[in-house]
Amino acid sequence: YWAMLSTLYHHEFEREPFFLVRAVVVDTTEELVRESSLWSERREELLALGEEAGESAEPAIDEPTLLRSTARRLVARLESAGWFHFEYRSAIGEVLNFYPYAARILEALVRVARDEQPVFQGFAHSIASLLRQDVFAARPGVSLSEARRHTLDMLRELKILDRNIYASTQRMLDAVSTASGVLEEGLEHYRHA
Repeated sequence: YWAMLSTLYHHEFEREPFFLVRAVVVDTTEELVRESSLWSERREELLALGEEAGESAEPAIDEPTLLRSTARRLVARLESAGWFHFEYRSAIGEVLNFYPYAARILEALVRVARDEQPVFQGFAHSIASLLRQDVFAARPGVSLSEARRHTLDMLRELKILDRNIYASTQRMLDAVSTASGVLEEGLEHYRHA
C-alpha cells in the first residue's frame, strides 16, 4: 500500500500538472505489484485479500489477468479506506482525487521516508521576511499567521534536533569508556563533514 500511495502522491503532486485517470492508476498499481517481491513471495495472500473483502474471485485465466484483478482490488481497497476517490470529469473520465487530509498525511510520510531535513536558515529567513515592515503593513493578519506557523515549525524541528543530539551523545558515551574513545568516535563519525 505504501508503494502505491507514495507513487500516486508523486505523480499527483510532484510532477507536471496532469490528471491521473482510473486506468492509469490501475496500470501503475499493476506495475508496482508485478515488480514487488511480495507478488512472488506472498502471492496467495494478496489474492486472498479479495476473498476476505467478500469480493467474488475472478477466474484466473492467466498471470496478466490475475495481476490486473489484484491491482483493481488494491485500488478499490485504498479508495474505500478513504485515501482518495475518483471524480468524474466529462472530457477526461474518472480522475484520481486525494482527500485533503490524506494528501497532508502523505506529504509528511513522504518527507520522513526521504529523510528530508529542514533548512533552519529557511525558517529564519521566511519569518524575518514576513515580519519586514513593508510586507507586514500590507497584510498584517497573513504575515502574523504565517510567521507564527513558521516559528512553530522551526521550534518543533529544533526540539527534534535537540533530542537527537542528546540520544546520539548518550549512545556514544554508552559505547566507549574513555575520553580518547569519545574523541576517536567523534572524529571517525564526523571526518567526512
